[in-house]
Amino acid sequence: MKRNSLQELAAKVSDGIATESELAEYTAWYRSRESSFEQWDEARLGPPGDRQARLLRVISQRIHRLRTLHFIRRWIPYAAAVVFVLVIAWVAIIPRQPAVERIGAADIQPGGTRATLTLSDGKAISLDEARSGIVISDQAITYNDGPLIVPWSEDGKKDLPGELLTLSTPRGGTYQVTLSDGTKVWLNAASSLKYPLHFDGNERHVDLVGEAFFSVTPSASTFRVSTAGQIIEVLGTRFNISAYPDEPLSRTTLVEGSVQVRIPGAKSAAGANRILSQGEQAVTGGSGIDVLQVDTESYTSWKDGFITLDHLDIASVVRQLERWYDVSFEVSGWPEGLRLTGELPRDTKLSGVLEALQLNTGKKLYIKERKVMEKRD
Repeated sequence: MKRNSLQELAAKVSDGIATESELAEYTAWYRSRESSFEQWDEARLGPPGDRQARLLRVISQRIHRLRTLHFIRRWIPYAAAVVFVLVIAWVAIIPRQPAVERIGAADIQPGGTRATLTLSDGKAISLDEARSGIVISDQAITYNDGPLIVPWSEDGKKDLPGELLTLSTPRGGTYQVTLSDGTKVWLNAASSLKYPLHFDGNERHVDLVGEAFFSVTPSASTFRVSTAGQIIEVLGTRFNISAYPDEPLSRTTLVEGSVQVRIPGAKSAAGANRILSQGEQAVTGGSGIDVLQVDTESYTSWKDGFITLDHLDIASVVRQLERWYDVSFEVSGWPEGLRLTGELPRDTKLSGVLEALQLNTGKKLYIKERKVMEKRD
């Protein structure tokens, strides 16, 4: 079966509009290729149960939306009135794409738990990459599984000069911190969070550059997050903020509770102060604050180890991949208006991601050192 015919047939099947003969044709093709599908790589992908279950759940929830180009192909073979959902992104991309060529470099690994803790005297501590987070307590700064990083002195006075700490992640890094009030913050790649050792008074204030997910401990005192273009205030809730300097828009996505988003220094109060409800997203970067109803998982799944794209433009996809894989794309002329939808694990090697991009864009990509380039015919 030719590639174009297969894609048209798969689109009909996924949208539920295929005729009986078309369903039979697709089922026959699926069965003919089933023996060539790669086996689940447990050493690389972990136990299959949880991840397969999650992907199957995502597919069942979103399959009706996948009408245009997809970052991860979802196909539905039908047989004997039973629907089989097959995930074939990094495990087996169909039709199989040419292997991504690598010039002078091994395949590029995905990011991991990498971060630096900077004390207020400027001392920088490279945090253990084998661990995932740190905890600020009354006694010390420790890793989240117990080992000590910085102790306090026996008389209760802190051995650290000053009060402010900065947790920063490089491109290709992520880390988590539990603040002194119990609030948990997950920091995405190329981000930084500045926060005090202990919160005092009626306000808990932190500064963010980049992206972070917050699970704020309820308290009578306001929790405030400042970014370059907005201020978010809450009492206790769960939300995600994406405020990268290289992104044209900042997005605050509310998972649970209620938050207030405002633009500091706005000339007019109209449209510069909004309160979000669960499932809403505030978008800033224009003349005011736009509020959208969104699928929050698309904007928070990064902290659970997934890259999720929800009709995302190709330029934004590229910037996201550059941050996570610490690479630069030197590719121009992407298909105009291309938007991608899909989900894949963040521990996928770069070559696997590029194969999916090749499938959706028609471009031939290759890796040269830490650059992604296009092969010209």
